[in-house]
Amino acid sequence: MIRRHPHVFGEARADNASEVLDLWDQVKLAERSSRNAAAPTVPGATALRTETAPATRGAAAGNASASAAATGAEAPGSDAAAGAAVPGADVAGRAARREGLLDGVPTSFPALMQAQKVSRKAASAGFEWDTLDDVWEKVREEVDELRAAYAAAPKAANGKVDAGVAEGDAAAAEQAAASVEDEFGDVLFSLVQVGRHMGVDAENALRATCGKFRRRWSFMEGAAWARGTTIDALAPDEREALWQQAKARERA
Repeated sequence: MIRRHPHVFGEARADNASEVLDLWDQVKLAERSSRNAAAPTVPGATALRTETAPATRGAAAGNASASAAATGAEAPGSDAAAGAAVPGADVAGRAARREGLLDGVPTSFPALMQAQKVSRKAASAGFEWDTLDDVWEKVREEVDELRAAYAAAPKAANGKVDAGVAEGDAAAAEQAAASVEDEFGDVLFSLVQVGRHMGVDAENALRATCGKFRRRWSFMEGAAWARGTTIDALAPDEREALWQQAKARERA
């Protein structure tokens, strides 16, 4: 308890929730490093079985096979005997695996939450931008790459990326289309870093924005119904006017 809460019991200082999380990650990183350093070394699969010198291996195998035939046991060199001789040999690789820094972040988390958590943990290990301006520069770089990928991708008449409309190399078209999604993900990830540096939780921020949009849309819908019509039947300028009314209503 004391070790994991240095901002409460120790000399470390945290002025806000974001700094508390940073301290927490640093403590967890130190604990993980200690566990990995103390973990016993598990030999690789090739080291689990005693190797016989090449010159004598054949003779040894022959003697073992003869003995096994007489007793009904598995010959030492057989796969079955190897498994029996080394209990748990099939999980040796898993036992030898060290605990990774990001292993504690479930991949089932919502994407924005996952992005914030994995990047925060990486930052605790020193993998971090120096300033917020550096992060903004990364955002601009990723946006440029997204624009370039979109320009090179096959697109339908409505402007949406669609590998199916491309002529020629289908595989190249699929790759170009996939590149747009990949670059778009990079833009989102970099924007999460902006929020993290500002102390803003990306998941909470987007959830709040979704709620705000739903409230405004509900107002627009109700206003349209009150006129005996629907939003899709309104002219573009009428829809925009309702949107501005909804925004003004929330700010009042």
